[in-house]
Amino acid sequence: MKIFKSFVVIFFLFTTLSNQAHGTRLSAEERALVLTFRMSKYLQLTELQKTEIMKIHQTSIETLDQAKLQFRENKEMLKKSIKKIYIEQNAELQKILTKEQFETYKLKQIAERDRIKKARKTMREQKCGDQPTTVPDQNPNVPKK
Repeated sequence: MKIFKSFVVIFFLFTTLSNQAHGTRLSAEERALVLTFRMSKYLQLTELQKTEIMKIHQTSIETLDQAKLQFRENKEMLKKSIKKIYIEQNAELQKILTKEQFETYKLKQIAERDRIKKARKTMREQKCGDQPTTVPDQNPNVPKK
């Protein structure tokens, strides 16, 4: 049975990578599987936990997709909706994970959020030509009056 489950995971991961290479959007189920697989690697999830977490991820992803469609013109409402979805998801995950697993999960979330912020900042800096913005009075090359 474990061999079969491993085969299914590998198949879905291969399908996922193939879809990403061809620009095809993954289904909610495929995205949930990828998220669950990543979590299982660093949290050593039991089979029961994997099954329950897979359901939580799939529901959250489907709800997120609906919110993105519903609020695509209203970014403020979208942000509120996304925040609510993640709060609900974390509450459900906390019921399933052990205290230690949930702490590790939260730390991983924070690290990932920091990584994304840093990557976005780097992209913005590269897009702007890496030129620092200075006020003329603060520029040492401009003589003071």
